[in-house]
Amino acid sequence: MFVLSSFQIGQQMIKLVFPEEKQAEKLFEIIETDRKALSEWMPWTKNIKSKKDEIEFINYAREKNAKYQLLELAIIAENQPIGMIDLHSIDRDDRRAEVGYWMFSKYQGKGIMTESLKHLLSIAFDELDLN
Repeated sequence: MFVLSSFQIGQQMIKLVFPEEKQAEKLFEIIETDRKALSEWMPWTKNIKSKKDEIEFINYAREKNAKYQLLELAIIAENQPIGMIDLHSIDRDDRRAEVGYWMFSKYQGKGIMTESLKHLLSIAFDELDLN
């Protein structure tokens, strides 16, 4: 697992990592559990109907990550993925990108996403030189 960033929330270590196929099963379980709430804001949920679909997305994201067209990261807590965060629609000429994220409802309200966003934005501004 390649850890791009990590931080602590209380006693819990949180890691932002490049997604891996082995995370697909757990991510799909979370999507299934929170599908109704996620689908309200995340139109991609209609395309993730199986673990296989999640594996295909992870492989797509890894390919786009390698081409610097996307920065897709899994959020890890307790050695399990609990959501995803990304920079998408990256425009290197205008030095801009859009942010997307989602997280398992069980972990919401604990400051994990807020801190994950801080780390992602630090990468965007300091390392990728985005505006």
